[in-house]
Amino acid sequence: MVFNPSPFPILNSIASVISSKMSSPLKNIILIGAGGNLGPSILSAFTADPRFTLSILTRHSSKSTFPSHLKVHRIGDDYPEAELLQAFKGQDAVVSTIATASTVQQKAIIDAAIKAGVKRFIPSEFGSDTRNEKAVAILPQIFKGKLETVEYLKCKEKEGLTWTAFVTGPFFEL
Repeated sequence: MVFNPSPFPILNSIASVISSKMSSPLKNIILIGAGGNLGPSILSAFTADPRFTLSILTRHSSKSTFPSHLKVHRIGDDYPEAELLQAFKGQDAVVSTIATASTVQQKAIIDAAIKAGVKRFIPSEFGSDTRNEKAVAILPQIFKGKLETVEYLKCKEKEGLTWTAFVTGPFFEL
């Protein structure tokens, strides 16, 4: 596998999971949160890898700018289903790096991904292991939404959606 090295080893893992875990390769990837803290690093890794066709999903209110060669889907700040469905049309995978405060919106994003026929979902689960009860007890306001997202994804597996959550540990590099 040819992949540009990244300062964040997890980025290599994300690309590896997306490219190798499915019976048919996943090529069309949409990244949510590309203008946030983690998103730019993932954006850089995907744009450097010719195996993927990357597009961006961002909110209308976002002031972030992206490389001109990428398709950017600007949608309402409340993530309207019709706009999500349009953006997810033809996508093989969704990589979510939305802010922790917005993780509650991932359920609607997951539902739209399933309706649009997306094969794989990577939730904004980066950081501490939210399945560790001690971690959730320390910062429930941060981890509760992430844990609920993982539980929701488990329930959605029967609808054909595959998913991977990456537990990287706390981010000190950002």
